[in-house]
Amino acid sequence: MPKKSAANMSIEDIVNGINSRDENKELTATKAVWKSIKVEMTSHFIITNTNLFVIPKLIEFLSRVNNSALQSASIRALAEIGDSPHPAVVKRAGSELSVMASYIQELREEIIESLLTLIQPDTSVKLLRSVTYTLENICLNIIDSPPAVLLPALAHLINSNDEQIIVLACKALMHILKRFQQVHQVVDAGVVPRLVELLGYNKVAVIIPTLESIRKIVNGDVVQTKSVLAAGAFTFLGKLLVHPNRVVVQLAAKLVAAIHIQFAA
Repeated sequence: MPKKSAANMSIEDIVNGINSRDENKELTATKAVWKSIKVEMTSHFIITNTNLFVIPKLIEFLSRVNNSALQSASIRALAEIGDSPHPAVVKRAGSELSVMASYIQELREEIIESLLTLIQPDTSVKLLRSVTYTLENICLNIIDSPPAVLLPALAHLINSNDEQIIVLACKALMHILKRFQQVHQVVDAGVVPRLVELLGYNKVAVIIPTLESIRKIVNGDVVQTKSVLAAGAFTFLGKLLVHPNRVVVQLAAKLVAAIHIQFAA
């Protein structure tokens, strides 16, 4: 029987290939998952069968250190599952990728690079949300300093028009600043004007990580503090000090105090 290409595989072929224990068939079937992810029948397959058949096998494939092609295809498939219409499936795939990237250094760079390749103008909002969710989790859980390529990506994502993406990107920047003290790197990524702009956002979920991030930047030195003020921070701080949310008021007050300390030093 002639070997089927990934593009021509049926749902049954994909399931059988992933579970075949033949590395060539496993690779072809894994490629079929991410190549066919937007096809209706494959999306239905993912919704109904991912937890039983697909994600566990893709995770297993990540451990195949002697088969880099299978590892790469598995990473791509897990990332592309972010376009699935089933939230539980999306969350599980993203969580598994973030765990692998956070704790297995050998896979970290490839996972992150695979995720970043999905940040394109024609990428669906749903998939971008999944990618940003995974990046945020990596920034939260990663043991070593995050790769430098993350910051330009996050600088791009915080300029999204989608609120969920903005929230997740702001949280990711907050984790980097709080856990790794990468103030200079974050400032150099050009995020300060957008962070200050987000102080005027009408959702607390955006304002809180933004305030925390800006305070960490201000704690760096007076030069960075001036960059925050030059971006117009005081335009928003007056309103935030009387915000109806108590946490916002407390964080705004701490930011004002941090600014005062820099100039009083």
